This record gives sequence, C-alpha cells and structure tokens, in this order.
Amino acid sequence: MCNRIFLAVAGLWFIPRSALAEGEPACPADERPLQMAELKMPGVRGTGELHNPQEADVVVEFIVSPTGVVSAVNVVRSETWPVRAAGASMPHYFDNAALEHVVSRKYAAREQACRGETTIKFRFER
Repeated sequence: MCNRIFLAVAGLWFIPRSALAEGEPACPADERPLQMAELKMPGVRGTGELHNPQEADVVVEFIVSPTGVVSAVNVVRSETWPVRAAGASMPHYFDNAALEHVVSRKYAAREQACRGETTIKFRFER
C-alpha cells in the first residue's frame, strides 16, 4: 500500500514536499532542459492581461524520470507583488502557469530519476 498522497489538479500531479525529498538524488545543478514550452503570463480569462498587473517568483520542485520526462511537480514557494504601487498582491496566482511550464520540459535520458528545483520568474517588459 502506498503511503504517499497524490492529488491531481488540472492534469498535473502534485505530491507532498516530503515525498519528493526522499529517495531521488538531486539533478545536476547546471542541467538544462532539451525542450520546453514558452512561459506564458497568466491573465484574466486566458487573455494574458490583468486588471492589476502582477509579477511573481514561483519556486517549483520536480522529479525527472529516467526517460527525461518531468513526472511530478510541487510549488515550494510562491511570491507575488503588484506592478503598480496601488495594487494588492495575489498570492499563488501564478502557480498553475509555473507548474504547466515545468511539466512541459524534457530532459536528457538518465540512469535513474532525480529531483530538481527551479525558480520561474514572471516579469512584465517595461
């Protein structure tokens, strides 16, 4: 019987941080994905435009399978702030976009799975 709890949200697998930390060695710090989708700025109803523009840093932990596929993702930390001084930040607003971006990555094949961590930065061009 599996003692880990899995939660599927929007087609992505999330597992508790403690479950990611056990068992798999860390991926090489300088390893880059062979391919990944373009990072998309989330917006109102998928338009990419926000009523109150935000920027964010989202730290994502993930597992790379032996075939190079990202098989599990977890938001470790998420921080947002308004672009304009008058706005309020919206915590976790960018989490789904960051998770989708990390899941789109493909790495080189390897002998065993490894655990990686990355910071996804959402910025407006000024």
